[in-house]
Amino acid sequence: MGKPKFIMDGNNFKTLEKFYDEITDVLSLPSWWGRNLDALNDILRSDFMPEQGYVLIWKNWQLSKQFLGYEETVRQLTKRLEKCHPDNVISIQKQIDEAKQQKGPTVFDWLVEVIRNHCLGGSEEEDNAELILE
Repeated sequence: MGKPKFIMDGNNFKTLEKFYDEITDVLSLPSWWGRNLDALNDILRSDFMPEQGYVLIWKNWQLSKQFLGYEETVRQLTKRLEKCHPDNVISIQKQIDEAKQQKGPTVFDWLVEVIRNHCLGGSEEEDNAELILE
């Protein structure tokens, strides 16, 4: 029978917020989930996911990599900077400066890292997830 498959399409989103809309629809998540990276990690290991594991297929991932690249990273980090604790300002500003120089991880990289944590070799591999980039 195999693991259930969930398909998201990079044609459907160009921002992190729209990614969250897409993953909400694809995984049939409740509207109240946190819509942030920590909450995404929690959802991927929660009772919302099939016990036997799952396959997440990310179609048109190259498009997502482009749209969730450095420009979106700067935008997201700037939003984070506006709300962060004063102790974190220097660190986030450094990340913004690096992203403006097209250095460091992008929003796309953040998302892939969170998902891969639940795959073989990840820190939460017991979730038995698979990520397929198509």
